[in-house]
Amino acid sequence: MRIVYNQEVLYYDDKSRSRYVRKMLRKFQYSILVTCLIFSGCTQEPKVHAKNLLLICIDTVRADVFYGLGERQKDSLNSWQDRALVFEQATSTSSWTLPALGSVFTGLWASEHGMGQFPGVIASLGFQLPSKRHKDVPLLTEVAVKAGFNTAIITASPWTNKERTFPGFDTRIKIGNIEGRAGLLNLGNLGWREGLVDLKELLSQQPKNSQNLYFLHLMEAHDWHIRPEFMLDARIAKFSAQQRAQYLQFAPDHICEDEQSLLCKRFLVYASAVSDIREGIATTLETLQAENALDDTVVIMFADHGEEFGDHAEDKRITRTETNSPETFFGHGRSLFQEIVHVPLMIWHPQYESTVIKQPVSLVDIGPTAARWVGLEFTPKRWPGRYLDTYLDPSQAADERVVYASEIAFGQQQVSIRQGAKKSVWFVASDENDYYDLATDPHELHSNSTASLVMLFDGLLFDYQQNKPKIALEKTSVTAEQIKDLQSIGYLQGLATEDSKGTME
Repeated sequence: MRIVYNQEVLYYDDKSRSRYVRKMLRKFQYSILVTCLIFSGCTQEPKVHAKNLLLICIDTVRADVFYGLGERQKDSLNSWQDRALVFEQATSTSSWTLPALGSVFTGLWASEHGMGQFPGVIASLGFQLPSKRHKDVPLLTEVAVKAGFNTAIITASPWTNKERTFPGFDTRIKIGNIEGRAGLLNLGNLGWREGLVDLKELLSQQPKNSQNLYFLHLMEAHDWHIRPEFMLDARIAKFSAQQRAQYLQFAPDHICEDEQSLLCKRFLVYASAVSDIREGIATTLETLQAENALDDTVVIMFADHGEEFGDHAEDKRITRTETNSPETFFGHGRSLFQEIVHVPLMIWHPQYESTVIKQPVSLVDIGPTAARWVGLEFTPKRWPGRYLDTYLDPSQAADERVVYASEIAFGQQQVSIRQGAKKSVWFVASDENDYYDLATDPHELHSNSTASLVMLFDGLLFDYQQNKPKIALEKTSVTAEQIKDLQSIGYLQGLATEDSKGTME
């Protein structure tokens, strides 16, 4: 029996003592391995390959839809994808934006940097706001500013458009008319088109020899499908028969048996948003190439998390959404299955040829790797990641990397652990574990435990919990304006903002 408090294993009874000993042995073995890997990575000579860095977050994009649409449509991004480093098995560190992006910009697991956490085993973004970053954890942007980089963020997200949430940007540009998102005309004009105009202006303004770090945060795939049904109908009516057929091919099982159901309509509009995002990334790259900016710029495109459309609606442990689709699980922030944590990651690097990497990697790898590529000294203490360019070495092909995800926004806290094709999800409050083989069961429909899997993942879970900093979480405060912005994209529904300052703690 495990006794759990605040997501930490505190005690094992006599019947579990041998299990505990095995955990300690696993902890010792993995600690040595991780230490060796970190030491090895940190002692490599810095490899400066480019002058500028552009990070592009395509919010709420699941990997199967993103890659699948590209394969079927042969769209304008396909030729660019053939020139990229494509990480087919990239894994997010969380189920929602704040902790996931925290991992990108700190290089730490979601449990370590502090952003987007809740103190108990039951999380509720609607009644309790998430925590801030731990004070002693630096951000990539802050390091870049100190090194003399020009930094700018172009964002449609309320989570990243405030200095208090993501500091370190000299220039902040808010795109996407957040207050007008309920308007029908705005449904097709939010995000990358406006952001690209701002990006071009930034490029034209910078001195020739300056170093720049830009972050473009796009929200089409987060926003379009959560609109009222009449707006969904209006957009679907514009699809060609070919588009509709392509989108339906990637719908999760059973949700589009009735194509007039609300959930199916949401998926069709979601798929159209992902398709539009692909077009936007291609257009952005074409613009950079026309400006001769790709010769000295690393472009890293990734999603912070995916989206669920009833993929695991039968799982009674997961809290159902209170609005929109009460009978079917929908959205993100409530689970750590592959539709949420398996995300696209592609990199365009001026000195690397295209390669497809099939080993699991994590969002924690992005910040330190990008920093090394542009000559920044940014390697967090106890960095759990790896430099992404090490995967270009054929000797890494058989490596079974361990990647973690945690921090739920709604409902029962969970921890996901993946090593190679094996994966486990621990539900904290109910103390239940699922075990999957993604090679034979990619949709995680059949949990199957064996003694070896239980021992393996218990040890890895113990490591993860023990490495979590023993630091009190700081409360987050937001303004009334920010609360309204968050409510416009589905968060904090029903939360009043009568306070003139709008501060919620």
